[in-house]
Amino acid sequence: MGNIVFKNRDYSEEDIHEIVSIHHRQIGTGFLSSLGENVLDLVFKNMAESRHSFLISAIDEDTKKICGFICGTIDVGKLYRDFFFSKFFKAVFYVLPKLMSLDAIRKVIETLSYPGGKDHQELPVPEFLDFALEPEYQGSGLAQKLFYAAVRQYKEWGVKEFKSAVNEILIASQKFHEKMGGRKAATIQVHKGQDNFVYVFDVDGVLAAQKHA
Repeated sequence: MGNIVFKNRDYSEEDIHEIVSIHHRQIGTGFLSSLGENVLDLVFKNMAESRHSFLISAIDEDTKKICGFICGTIDVGKLYRDFFFSKFFKAVFYVLPKLMSLDAIRKVIETLSYPGGKDHQELPVPEFLDFALEPEYQGSGLAQKLFYAAVRQYKEWGVKEFKSAVNEILIASQKFHEKMGGRKAATIQVHKGQDNFVYVFDVDGVLAAQKHA
């Protein structure tokens, strides 16, 4: 692994597609991935452009390739509204052919309803949304560096706490959240029949722990 630099703005179409490819390879079984790479391109482009979210990528200076990313928002509902006004009509063109079953339609409705879910209204609004590394960089310490970069972004925005939802089957991800100081605060369902554990992080506490690590 060469020297790693972080990037959080001025993304090209090629950059976004690299990030989407990482997401698709590492998190390819989720509902969002099932909508296809064209939709994901729009989702991540919106994430990079919206003032309500951040998208931080890690670039290996030896290969000049993006090797991982992390993204989050200060408000999922506002991020969805940004997407609706800037990307919705393009997305519909790609999404409609995928909505050929009641199950797919239900999942779209559940995803759009998520920000107002009554089972997590007492939780912080800011939220991590996606986090992935190429396999050869896993276990290198890069995951922690990306995580801390995202927490510092929240600190700059004045955020005190944020949450992150992890599917119940992702044991390694749960352990990472706990290692980084996450407190398991709730169990929710975004999609029916799939439990997600919600971890809450104290921004100042995480950054203080980093200094003493």
